[in-house]
Amino acid sequence: MMLKKTIIIATIIHILLGCSEKGKKTDANLPNSSAEQPQNDMPRKPLTLKVVRVEQEMFASKTVENIENVLLKHPNFTIDFIKINEYPSRQTVVNSFYNLVSNPSIDSIYHTCQEHYGDFYDIGIGLETSFENIKANFKDFTYPVIYTAITGMGNDMFVNDSMVVIGLEFFLAEKSHYLPHFPTYILKRYRKEYIVPHVLMLISNKYNHTDYIDNSLIAEMIYYGKSYYFVSQVYPALHDSLICGYSASQIADLEKNSNIVWQHFVDKKLLFETKHEIVNKYIGERPSVTEIGSKCPGRIGRWLGWQIVKRYMQKNKDTKLSQLMYMTDARKIFFDSKYKP
Repeated sequence: MMLKKTIIIATIIHILLGCSEKGKKTDANLPNSSAEQPQNDMPRKPLTLKVVRVEQEMFASKTVENIENVLLKHPNFTIDFIKINEYPSRQTVVNSFYNLVSNPSIDSIYHTCQEHYGDFYDIGIGLETSFENIKANFKDFTYPVIYTAITGMGNDMFVNDSMVVIGLEFFLAEKSHYLPHFPTYILKRYRKEYIVPHVLMLISNKYNHTDYIDNSLIAEMIYYGKSYYFVSQVYPALHDSLICGYSASQIADLEKNSNIVWQHFVDKKLLFETKHEIVNKYIGERPSVTEIGSKCPGRIGRWLGWQIVKRYMQKNKDTKLSQLMYMTDARKIFFDSKYKP
């Protein structure tokens, strides 16, 4: 199965398996930079998006019965995210959550999350603004309910048509002693300011049509390029670094040396390569693509695909976002873009 069939933030084995210790654009390198944080001296726009703080309800529960009532109160969360029907009994899940909230280490994480995320308004308003723009482009889009949770490092994020679940403890980065077992180059994207683009990238899956028969590198590149472009259009306030997960300096270097990156793909005849191990070198997670250079960041094919998609849309100004996302012919997008740095 090729990577384009799902955009994965992280592959975690299952929920509740344990915890590991250890407009105006926003730059991912700035501390505490979250998309469009409200100014203290400005009145807040009321948040109409439904946000359910499941972790607050869970950690306020003092008994097994309280935990069970929380789970019964949120059936979508319990059935679709926790997948309670896949367990031998409901009591197994109830007991697991009771043990979770009774764990002193997890209780410490809970309080860190409450301090770090507050009332969740800044993220909520970012999501609400984005959802308004998605709805304007895709009439079948319905606003999902946002659930925040602490999963015991079980799952970072879940998205379907009706809900978004955010495992807050994953997005604490340097704020917590308990971190996911990810390499540093991946862990840097697990900060508060990345939550909105992560959610939007997952939502883009539904609208990102593709030809699953075409397993070429260019097809993968265009698929991810369309996803990045989708995020940039539904929330234009986001800095590019928050969309693609590169630092501002990495992006500056890539823009300066884009001809070198492009020439590598051309000289090595990579664009129509279909061997998975080669495709994955340029699409998958790596600290760097050493084939191009020690400073060339991993996932470079995704970034390059984004540049091709942007060039295509610049040349086809009448093309709507929905039309782009529904296009399945990646090669047509590539050839029509006439991309050349």
